[in-house]
Amino acid sequence: LNENEDTPMENIIGIYAHLHPEDAQMLKQGYKDMIAGKITSLKKQIRVITSPGNLKWLRCNITVKEYDPAKNNIELIGVNFDITETKAIETELIEAKNKAETLDKLKSAFLANMSHEIRTPLNAIVGFSDMLANEPEFSNEERQEFVDIINTNTKLLLKLVGDVLELSRICLLYTSPSP
Repeated sequence: LNENEDTPMENIIGIYAHLHPEDAQMLKQGYKDMIAGKITSLKKQIRVITSPGNLKWLRCNITVKEYDPAKNNIELIGVNFDITETKAIETELIEAKNKAETLDKLKSAFLANMSHEIRTPLNAIVGFSDMLANEPEFSNEERQEFVDIINTNTKLLLKLVGDVLELSRICLLYTSPSP
């Protein structure tokens, strides 16, 4: 690296002050491992602090070109690729995936609840209709009571279906991309 033996690695590289502290430590350890002959290359994603609260992501590839421990000489080749945009897209995709999973769970819970809500009036309609059709000895008052129950549950069922359709229409408005 063409520096004096006593020069700290931070001064040679010159970017440690701008690295995220965890990444600086990892990179320093990588250099130590190269100098010790434990590894011959290092490929890591690191965060560079460009200003308070702002990060730039780099894919750091460093390879030992020549190493002569007897002369305490190591020659490294390093290439950094800016992957900030890729990391931003990756973050957006993870957030979209999490949102989709949450929405899927909500949809499943909604459908289970709606299934129960729709079956209740439907069972009353079917049950009382069967009773009217198959039991001729009911009095007119009983028949009228059954018809009233059927009508009440039919209106409830129609309202539920209408509410579901309206909710579906509203959801389409808020989830469809704008033209």
